This record gives sequence, structure tokens and C-alpha cells, in this order.
Amino acid sequence: TFWLRQNHESGGCGLPFYIGTAVDATADTYHVPICLALGLIEVESGFDPEAVSPAGCYGLCQLNPQYFPSGLTPAENIEAGMEYLGSLIDQYGDLGAALCAYHDGHDTGRRGYSNAVLEAAERWR
Repeated sequence: TFWLRQNHESGGCGLPFYIGTAVDATADTYHVPICLALGLIEVESGFDPEAVSPAGCYGLCQLNPQYFPSGLTPAENIEAGMEYLGSLIDQYGDLGAALCAYHDGHDTGRRGYSNAVLEAAERWR
């Protein structure tokens, strides 16, 4: 949290302030490492709050509209995504499995997406 706050105040991490603030406010709450939260958002949406996938998932965390309400602000999208990811980390007890479940709805055993998020997270350390 200190790293993100310090780099935001100095303008050093290159993120829009509102994204950093929302990640900072929610990642700790749901026990998601900040670097993992940023890695997930980078992979899911490229930090584009208007991103919509071919499957209809939307926003920074690419939430599925079948399970999450539409019309969320970017901060609400991040909060919902971090709450969901935190619950999956608790459920699976393994980051690879939790990330796979975030992307595929359950742990399929495939780790391509998980590895991409973990690699992106490393860049945010």
C-alpha cells in the first residue's frame, strides 16, 4: 500500500490516480496483493475502464454481467473484482487455481491466464 501511495503521489507508476486509489482501497480489504490486483487489471482490460470483451464482460476487471450488475463505476468494478478474486483465493488456497477460476468460472487446470496475470503482477512489484 505504501509503495502504491508513494508512487501515485509522485506520479511515478503511470496509472490514473482513480485506479490506484481504488486498488489501494480494496485490495487489502479482500486480501489480494496489490501487485496481483494490478496484474489482473492489466491482463483483463489493459487499464481501460470502457473495455468490453467479445463475451460481454466489462470494465477494468472484466466482470461477467450475468453475475455482476452493469453500470458500475470503475472503482465499483475494481471493488467487485477484488472481492471476487479474494473469495477465490480463500476457496482454492492457490493463486494459479484462483486466477483460473476467475477467468474460466472454475479451476480447469489450465494455467495460461494465471501465468499471464502472475507475470504482469511481477512487473508491479
